[in-house]
Amino acid sequence: MSWDAIGAIGELIGALGVILTLGYLAVQIRQNTRTVRTATAQAIQTAMNEAHAHVKQDPAAAHIYRIGLSEPSKLDEDEQVQFAMTMYSIFAQFENIFYQYQQGTLDSAIFSRHSSSMEFYLQTPGGVEWWQSWKGRFSEDFVSFLAARHATNDSSDS
Repeated sequence: MSWDAIGAIGELIGALGVILTLGYLAVQIRQNTRTVRTATAQAIQTAMNEAHAHVKQDPAAAHIYRIGLSEPSKLDEDEQVQFAMTMYSIFAQFENIFYQYQQGTLDSAIFSRHSSSMEFYLQTPGGVEWWQSWKGRFSEDFVSFLAARHATNDSSDS
């Protein structure tokens, strides 16, 4: 056997090693992506639970939340502040959900579910009033996304 043949066999073995390594890395990346997506979904659910926790646990907060969404003018000044801060907490989480979806770390089915919740809030009198006052505190991309969703829903209602 000549040195050229031995060199060719060595190159073939090296090439196979590179191919196997790339295959292994592809599997690892896929598993890591699944892990990141799962962790993101869990973190978002935890954060949404925390954003709603006081409404679930405190009857007075639940009352403010309910009246704030349906008839915000019936809230006194302190209740308006509580309602505004509750909505801000919720929409800050929605913005994070939007960002995670844009980055590809959130599954489209989960994003769709939360998008429906965003739309719910923006169809209530209190949600609309709050959003008009507070939307400047959110990213332009998020505001544009909600405006486009709202415009799409308005045209589909006709």
